[in-house]
Amino acid sequence: MGGPAAASGYADQPHLHREIGAFTGSTPAAVAGAPWLAIDETAWPASSGAAAGGRVQ
Repeated sequence: MGGPAAASGYADQPHLHREIGAFTGSTPAAVAGAPWLAIDETAWPASSGAAAGGRVQ
């Protein structure tokens, strides 16, 4: 789990978790399962997989 934190510019996983908690008021696990976290295909077409024929690039 430290890989995504480092790739996002955080020094380590606890820093990422603290910021997620401060921003959302929830735990990272709760945020990851939140329905509002879905990728917006209009705003991020390359990230949604729609532009790649259903495959995430």
